[in-house]
Amino acid sequence: MSERSEAKRTSLEEDETNNSHLLRSAQHFVDRLPMTKTPVEHLLDRFQDEDYQSIRNRLGRYGLEGHAHEVTMRDLSGGQKARVVFVDLSLSRPHILLLDEPTNNLDIETIDALCDAITLFNGGVVVVTHDARLIESCECKLWVVEKLGVTPWEEGFEDYKSELLREMEEKIDKEQRERDVRLAAAAAKRKKLLEEKKVSLAKVVKAKN
Repeated sequence: MSERSEAKRTSLEEDETNNSHLLRSAQHFVDRLPMTKTPVEHLLDRFQDEDYQSIRNRLGRYGLEGHAHEVTMRDLSGGQKARVVFVDLSLSRPHILLLDEPTNNLDIETIDALCDAITLFNGGVVVVTHDARLIESCECKLWVVEKLGVTPWEEGFEDYKSELLREMEEKIDKEQRERDVRLAAAAAKRKKLLEEKKVSLAKVVKAKN
C-alpha cells in the first residue's frame, strides 16, 4: 500500500503489491477532488516531475477547455472534474485500472474518449458500470454481478441483454398469471356469496308464505 498524506489524498486510491500498480477510481471521485484548488494546482501537487505547461497540454488533450485550467474545482462542472481525474489517471501510469461507474457526469464526447482510452490501455482494466454504451464500446470480458456472486458471461453483451429481456418477460407473464388467478378467485367468491344470498332470500320468502 502506497503512502498517501492528507495533503495529497485525492479521488484516486493506489495500491502497490508485488510491483503492480493498481489505481482505483470510485463513482463519486469528482466529489473528493480538492475544491479550493485549480486543476493545474492539483496536478502539479500530485505530480511534481511535471511542469506547468506539460500539465496544461495534457488537460487540453483530455478535452478540458483552456479557461477551466485555472478555475477552482468547485466552479467546474461534473464532466470537467471527470476530465481532471482522467489526466490524473494517465499521469499515475498504473498497471491496472479499477473504475467504478466512470461515466457518471460525463457528456457523450468524454464517454467516447474514455472508451478509446480503455481499449488502448496496455494494462489491466476492471470496470463496474451500468452504462451500455461503455460496455459495448470496450473490448472487455463481461462479468455479471448478482445474487452475491460473480459470473462470467461468455456469450457477449447482446446475448446478456436478450437474457435480461427474456427474464423480464417471464416475470411480467408470471405476475399476470398470478393476477388472473387472484381475480378469478375473487370473482368465484363473489359468485358464491351471491348464490348464498339468493338461497337465503328464497328461504325468507318461502317462510313468509
